[in-house]
Amino acid sequence: MKKTNKVFVSIIIPVKNEDRLLHHTVKSVCRSIDHASNNGVSCEIILVCDKVDNKTNTISFKYIKPQLHKYNHSFVKVNGRSLGSMRNQGIKKSQGVYIVMVEAGDLMSENWIYNAMKTIRGSKANTVVYPEYSLTFNGQYRLQKTIDSTSKAFAP
Repeated sequence: MKKTNKVFVSIIIPVKNEDRLLHHTVKSVCRSIDHASNNGVSCEIILVCDKVDNKTNTISFKYIKPQLHKYNHSFVKVNGRSLGSMRNQGIKKSQGVYIVMVEAGDLMSENWIYNAMKTIRGSKANTVVYPEYSLTFNGQYRLQKTIDSTSKAFAP
């Protein structure tokens, strides 16, 4: 893909009280941005913060803010918003042609952004790109495969 100064991908991360998870999320997003940037895809990170507790705020400024200095990024502060409203605030601030929603606590593979862009660019239809596998945890780990709606295995 041709390199340009225009932002192609805006990564929006809503943040409330994810003190232990947020740093790992941002680190994985940065690795994916590095890979995308090395392949000509420009990105920005937008953290939308709503009533962030002291622990999360400390982690955000102690670990995350210094890590973001080399990336196009911004912090948006909101007050008392729902998750959907927080995402919408991030979209309003975004400059990207494409939007990626990441939850604080999600981990992104190194090549996800770049591969998602290749998939979108190669598609003639409107396209939603979603990870093939999700690893969830809440007392137990669960690996879930996302089945494409055009697949024979898909049963609504």
